[in-house]
Parts: sequence; C-alpha cells; structure tokens
Amino acid sequence: MSPVTKNPPDIDQKKTVFLIVSHSRAGGVQEVWASLAENMHESGFDVRLIALYRPAGAILQADGNLKWQYFVECRSLTPLRMAVCALRLSRYIRVHKPKCVLTAMPFANCFVACISLFSSRRVRIALSHHTPINTYGKLSKIFNIVAGFLPNVKSIVCVSSAVASSARQKSDFYNAKLRIIKNSVAPSVERMIKARAGHASINLKLRKIVAIGRLSPEKNHSILIDAVSIAENIDLHIGGDGPERDNLIAQAKKLGVEHRVHFLGHLDRVSVIDVLAGGGIFAQPSLFEGHSLALIEAALAGLPLLVSNVPAQIEGVTDRHGCVCGIIIDPRSAKSWAEAFSRLVDCDDEYNHWSRRALKLSQDVSFADMAEEYIKLIK
Repeated sequence: MSPVTKNPPDIDQKKTVFLIVSHSRAGGVQEVWASLAENMHESGFDVRLIALYRPAGAILQADGNLKWQYFVECRSLTPLRMAVCALRLSRYIRVHKPKCVLTAMPFANCFVACISLFSSRRVRIALSHHTPINTYGKLSKIFNIVAGFLPNVKSIVCVSSAVASSARQKSDFYNAKLRIIKNSVAPSVERMIKARAGHASINLKLRKIVAIGRLSPEKNHSILIDAVSIAENIDLHIGGDGPERDNLIAQAKKLGVEHRVHFLGHLDRVSVIDVLAGGGIFAQPSLFEGHSLALIEAALAGLPLLVSNVPAQIEGVTDRHGCVCGIIIDPRSAKSWAEAFSRLVDCDDEYNHWSRRALKLSQDVSFADMAEEYIKLIK
C-alpha cells in the first residue's frame, strides 16, 4: 500500500509507533488498524502492529509488510496470562521506546494506558472508541473512562459524533482530549470495489439483500429473516460468523425461508467485496454501531443502504452537506424492512435514486483524511 496522506509531515525515520488492539480476530477495528499501520509504515514510521493476544477462530490476515505481533497466544486472557501479557508489554515499551501508542478496543484501551504509565511516562497514548461506550460492560465502561483521565493519555479518538457523545464526561480536562476521526477503507479496497461493482445482472441484483457483519445479538440479523418471511421473492445473503449462527439458522427453518436465507460464513476481504458487488441492496439493522466499514464499502459499490434508526447509523448515511443518503428504518419492525425491500425491488426509479445517493455518500469517505488525522496525534 502506498502512503496516501495529503501532506506527509517531515518524519524522523526512528519515530516508533505502536498500533495495538485486544486481539486479531477478523473485524472492522482490526481492519482499520492494519490498513493504518501499513500506511504509516510506507510513510516512514517504524510501526508495530500488535494484538495483546492471539485468539482462536478466524484471524484478520494483515496485508503488506506488517504482520501481527502477540504477547500471548490463548483463547481468552486468564489472570495469569494477563500478568504475563502485562510484563511483556512493559518490557517491550521500555526496549523500543515508542513515540506514541494508538489503541483500539475496550480492553486494550485501559490495559495499555495503565501499563504504559508505569513503564515509561514519556509514551503518548491515543486510545480510541469504535462503538458507543454505553454499550460496553459496566466494568469495561468504568475502566475506559478512568483511562481517559490518565496523564499519559493525550487523545481519545471517536469514530463518529454519536460515539463522541457517548464518551463525553462532566470534565473539561477529559472532553478536551476527544477527537472525531471517521473510519475509511484502504485505497486498495476501494479500487477493488469499484472495479467489481455493477457487473451482475440488475434483475438478479435487485432481488438480493446483502448483510455483512458478525453474527451477534447487536447486529440484529433476526429482523432481516423475519422481513424475508414477509416479503416475496427476496433472497438474503449474510456474510459473517458468530455466536448467533445456530439461532439464526433455526429461525429461518422455523419460518420456512431457509431456501432464501444464505449463510456465507466468515469471508475474507476479497470475498466480501465480491458479495457486495453481486448484491442488490445492503441492509444493516444493528442496534448500535460506531462507523461501519461494511456500510462504507456498500456505499462505494453503489448499493442502496438500509440502516437502523440509531444515532451512529443515521450519522453514517448522512453526508457532509446534511443529505440523508440511506433509508432509515426501525430496527424492531420486520414489516418496515420488508416494505422497504419491496419498494426498491418493484420500482427502478426508487432503486436508482438510492443507489445514486449511496455513491454520493461514498465521496465523503477519504482514507487520506483519516490517516492524516491519526498522524497529527503522533506529532
């Protein structure tokens, strides 16, 4: 990946930066961090792409020159492994003396901030929130708020205004650290999407609903299966895996739509792009989000966007001029989703209108802007 910052700063080649997540299981946060790390590396930084632990299951394969580094390999962090992780992280910080550490995911945010404070007070920490913090567990939320008050934490990045609102506290000291940096996809991914989009038959595409995301309760895929049971001649293709898979398969069978609901399992990056390029409508009924990469990718592919009426999703489909570029739907109403599917399928003008709006929205997304904002945190 070539560096895409608009105005690359004068960079000290010895300036070391860590980008750390809790684990490297495939997901949007890991994808953003891997793309950002590769771009910084190409821009001249000495970058380390780190996951605190290597989990079981599908791992996001980092492209390019950088690969994941781990402190422990385990399914989950036991107290003993956490202690080992803390010792190894502390030593790694003392040896490599990073100029800045960027963290993502709730556990990494508070764990790295605390260990760094006792390892080297000179290390600058920029922690980040990719979903609203009121969706974290109770202890995780408290620890992440406390981490934001630590003196070595210089910035608290939020991927949307909605996420920033959830993070804001009754403290000018804390709130002054908040920064909004919206997600974007790597230029190589954008090029692949644009190269593949629009090749499938429009008649086939119009009948095909695509949903991409982990099969977990907050993604709310069950409402889409209910909607497919109401709407006729609609197929639903769900890309992703997770704990709700068996429940969703059982739901589709119970409603008699198992032949129209297709579970694609975990997809690598190229497969996700192929699914979007061959899709007709993108549906994301999540109960909460931060700034979804799948939504950005679907917009680049020109798919009409159907999203839930939660703050981050409304923000996600609204362009910089205030134009709403997606259809916003109650995440609890299967009938509303079914009606939206039918309107798009049955009316070419409606479909083309929302396809154009999606492409308009995609023009707001810039990896260069995102990379440049993160680099500013390091200077």
